[in-house]
Amino acid sequence: MFGKVRALVGPLARKALVAANVEPALVRAIVKKPAPVNGGPRTRRFPWPRRRHFDARERDAVLKLMNREIRRGGAIVYGGPEEAAYCAAFANFLGGGFAKAVNSGTNAVYVALRALDLEPGCEVIVPPITDVGGSMPVAMINCIPVPCDSAPGSINTSVEQIGKMLTDRTAAIVVAHISGHPVDMDPVLELAAQRGIPVLEDCAQAHGAVYKGRMTGTLGAIAAFSTMFGKHHSTGAQGGVVFTRNTMLFARTRQISDRGKPSGAVSPAGNAVASLNFNQDEISMAIGRVQLEKLPKAIEARRAFVTLVERN
Repeated sequence: MFGKVRALVGPLARKALVAANVEPALVRAIVKKPAPVNGGPRTRRFPWPRRRHFDARERDAVLKLMNREIRRGGAIVYGGPEEAAYCAAFANFLGGGFAKAVNSGTNAVYVALRALDLEPGCEVIVPPITDVGGSMPVAMINCIPVPCDSAPGSINTSVEQIGKMLTDRTAAIVVAHISGHPVDMDPVLELAAQRGIPVLEDCAQAHGAVYKGRMTGTLGAIAAFSTMFGKHHSTGAQGGVVFTRNTMLFARTRQISDRGKPSGAVSPAGNAVASLNFNQDEISMAIGRVQLEKLPKAIEARRAFVTLVERN
């Protein structure tokens, strides 16, 4: 009897919690104290709050897109009006330039590296702390990733640490602004300019971060952003953006992200380079457009949350 009642009440209770926007884990913590982990003391009773990236605005944007295509009898494509609007808004957020949406942050790094047209076998400086997606693309373009160390007391690298790893074979430098903290870029850019090598900014964790009045992502030759579900703003489960203010690099970015098509090139019909399909779809772009509008407040909320954690 008890089992039947539980089976009936359980789903209704979960629906009520969803309607009230209450996490089940919070209710469990109120009813029963969580057991210590591995016998240690409890650090907190209640769970961390969820990200809550999405709300009715993203849902409505997706439904609007779906309903439009249902009326037209069309399909969900890529390279359509949603992507054009998203990329324009993204570039505008960074103060002007060119943005190309791709289907993951890892592929954003890959496409950006390919746009630099590096010689196979050359060395590329990569960050000391990063997801493998920030360094694996170097190997995928037949170059050698060379990790540099982090600066003392920091999770970011520095010009001193990069300088120690430079050789005559170094062809590019990848810097990652970890946890929203910009690398001290001016010395790095000066060193790179002396060597005549480009700098690629990995801004997966630095949406909206500012370095000496300039937005991260606008400092180097080209930049890669991740827009997967855990980042400051999201285009859905996965996503990424390549940004540059260099028209030639942007033309290369468009070619490489779309199977080597001759986008922006004066050439016969056919693929200009060998590449794969890294395009992002219109549903993700519809989500991303809403997320970009919410990004400034999301950054403020993150900063407020971190301040609260530090104080406690």
